[in-house]
Amino acid sequence: MAFEIQSLWERDEFYSATGDVASNAMTKPGAIDPQMQRALKRCKKFVGHDWLGFWVMLKCWLENGLTEKDLAGDDFNKLIKAIREKAWKEIAAIYYTIDEVEAKFGRLTCSSQRFCEMFESISTEVFEKHIKSLSPEEVDEFKLIGLADKRKKQ
Repeated sequence: MAFEIQSLWERDEFYSATGDVASNAMTKPGAIDPQMQRALKRCKKFVGHDWLGFWVMLKCWLENGLTEKDLAGDDFNKLIKAIREKAWKEIAAIYYTIDEVEAKFGRLTCSSQRFCEMFESISTEVFEKHIKSLSPEEVDEFKLIGLADKRKKQ
């Protein structure tokens, strides 16, 4: 069993990387401590930019009781604004790519290498078509809108 855990860590499967961020977000809501910083760096290493890790972190916090008022501060406000204006499309493209990798190779098989190869093989037009096909609810989720309300309904 230890070998399987080690090999999973080495290949850095997508949900393992994002799960690290989510786990830290759940245990220390609203805090970016050294452990969260390591988890965010791991996500950044996976996709090559910061948006994914920050999005997962903010999504977990907002879905689990924190409000945007709780996250008051220029850094969080700038992050949320940037995600809502532009980065949400990149996040949607990342999740689309993950789905494509898993459709081809199987569930929980999206290594950083497979992600990069698949991402590079998908045209901008395909990503744009996918973005346009999203429902308003999916767009809101990628934009981190209404997550606290969604939790209340459940």
